[in-house]
Amino acid sequence: MVINYGDLLLDEPEFNNSKEKAFYAWSYYQQGKESVAIEKFEELDIQFTNYENRIEYINFLIHTNKNDLAKEKLDEMFEEIDSMDSYEKWINKSIIKELKYLDRNI
Repeated sequence: MVINYGDLLLDEPEFNNSKEKAFYAWSYYQQGKESVAIEKFEELDIQFTNYENRIEYINFLIHTNKNDLAKEKLDEMFEEIDSMDSYEKWINKSIIKELKYLDRNI
């Protein structure tokens, strides 16, 4: 059902960067279509944005035993954080905390 609704929303710009699209990607995985799920998660993997969706992508990679790629994505996000000023880091402190947790537990 999620896939059916997601298919209807693919042309909507709001959907393409939403948390719901991450659910859409997970739904493909649950249907046994891992390659499509990866494709949908990769569409959400946009530098300097979509942090929550990118964390969900990292969780997906860990869940599917792609730890090397998950670590690579984590490193990319840590590089972005290093380039942030203190205010941006403060705004994204929950994201940073989650990234550190994932990094410790891969």
